[in-house]
Amino acid sequence: MQKGYKVVNWMSALPEPNRAPLARPVLGLVVCQIAVTGGAAKLSTRDAIAVQERLSAGPVRYSELSPIQRRPFSLQVGPAGLSQGIDPGDTASGFRLVSKDGNWTVSLFTDALGLDCRQYPGWTAYRSHLSELVTVYAERFAPDGENRLGLRYINALTNEAAESAVYWKGRVSDSFAGVLSDAQFAPYLTGSFSRTEFTFDDGLHCATSLTLQPDQAHLGRVAALIDIDVSRGGTRLFEPAITLETADHCNTRALQVFQATLTESYLDELRASS
Repeated sequence: MQKGYKVVNWMSALPEPNRAPLARPVLGLVVCQIAVTGGAAKLSTRDAIAVQERLSAGPVRYSELSPIQRRPFSLQVGPAGLSQGIDPGDTASGFRLVSKDGNWTVSLFTDALGLDCRQYPGWTAYRSHLSELVTVYAERFAPDGENRLGLRYINALTNEAAESAVYWKGRVSDSFAGVLSDAQFAPYLTGSFSRTEFTFDDGLHCATSLTLQPDQAHLGRVAALIDIDVSRGGTRLFEPAITLETADHCNTRALQVFQATLTESYLDELRASS
């Protein structure tokens, strides 16, 4: 059987993460996208309805089905907030399924599938929904190759006490703080954007962005957005079990990086009961 990642001690680069849940959730969006090849040449309305019915037989009811058009794009968090940069290219037709409560969104294309969640229930529950989607997609469209798997976490850190960017000094770790750690410039800082990329020994790639920007929920305050995108690239055979195994490793990597971006004292504060 093929391996979903290189056979190395992949935990060695970073400490084992603390999986204790946060008492104050900070996740604004979780997205898993999987690019595939060799499946159905066309995705019909009948196909989309069949997937909708299969998924709705589980704990989440997908009450909304609509056609969508996709162009190549990149999801970015910059000084102006969350934005999508669309590149010129051929459009692809697919379908979007949205749960009755609006929390879950499934994207279906002949060459990709995706699962978005806005109220993250934890990895175990999210993985269960992802597993069902991958299984149903594999049975219905029979792709034979996987080109990429990406797992993205967008964390929004806010506090009414964050009257300036300096509030995040001592909360964001020095490794990621940038100019925030500079005593000369930090008092004048009103916003910043930085992006760091890693490629680990297990072959996983991680792009991490830190944005300090005006808090849209609290007027006159500064929010910190941490965007972590962990991915595996390169074509391999599509096997649902291997895909989910890789998603597990991406989740662990994302959690390791998230905990590295914040100081331990601030993480303890987020874990403590409010």
